Amino acid sequence: MSQPLNRESVSAVLVTQGERKFYTLTLESDILAQTCVATSRNEDPDLGFQRNLDYKRAESIRDYIERGGVIPGSIVLSAQDNAELFYDSKKKTIQFNLSPGAFLIIDGQHRVFGFKLSSKKLRVPVVIFSGLSKRDEARLFIDINTLQKSVPNELLLDIKKLAETESETEQQTNAVFDHYDTTPICYLFGLLSPRDKVQDKITRSTFLAAYKPLIKQYSQMDLDRLAQIFDAYLNGFACAVPQGVDFRQAITKPVIFRAVASVFPLVARLVGFKHNKAYTAGNFEEILRPIRSLKRSLFTQPGTSYKTISDTLSRAIDQTNTEL
Repeated sequence: MSQPLNRESVSAVLVTQGERKFYTLTLESDILAQTCVATSRNEDPDLGFQRNLDYKRAESIRDYIERGGVIPGSIVLSAQDNAELFYDSKKKTIQFNLSPGAFLIIDGQHRVFGFKLSSKKLRVPVVIFSGLSKRDEARLFIDINTLQKSVPNELLLDIKKLAETESETEQQTNAVFDHYDTTPICYLFGLLSPRDKVQDKITRSTFLAAYKPLIKQYSQMDLDRLAQIFDAYLNGFACAVPQGVDFRQAITKPVIFRAVASVFPLVARLVGFKHNKAYTAGNFEEILRPIRSLKRSLFTQPGTSYKTISDTLSRAIDQTNTEL
């Protein structure tokens, strides 16, 4: 006898982990869209636990799917009473009502909404828990979102090259980073960490954030020439800092590195005017000499705002080089 129109029967595997039991299966994306809901804290302060839906994130998932992307991770659901979920141990199937709110989303609300926005119909891996209390659902949400550690940005940036998904600017910035990292005569040699966050090292993500604006600003300049000039700038900067400042240690602080990089266009312009574009370490030091009078704490206790440091450096340099 065929199933009623408002019921669905799907092959599933019953899994037991410790005291918990759940079902693993795949569902059509339109069934997920029809039956799944997520309740945020804003919508339901008493029983909601999900973050608010980020519509742009859901749209990016939709776009990824429609470009042929694959999302193999399982959506985690909790069957609600109106699902009337039933497991047939002989047939290895679960049956449930095709009704709105039959399943509460524990993990994967943006994926589900992205599937809903997409014109493509996909089979999606799903894990379904049954018989959970609201406390159980909230605790499961916490467990999933605290025990699953995201991949560090540094590693993602490093393997983008392997995946061939770098933007042109990322390709250029990573090429400069790798050059500095592997060339002993460069100032940053020994101070860079390509894949991990390491104390007293500049990560690839920090370098990208600081150097990418320079590549865009100097897009007409040869990449190798820009890298050479920036290296001379760092050598000049190291000679101009206040007495007692270890610049090789200070530059590894993200706020210092970003501030130093953001001041580069100003200093390069002044060197260009005064020294006819002879971008040597000595000429950079001459223009940067005013920063020697700044407080040492600017570099040893920089705070959290690179823009504040950048503004302080720019004022000191501008006030002494007014004739340029």
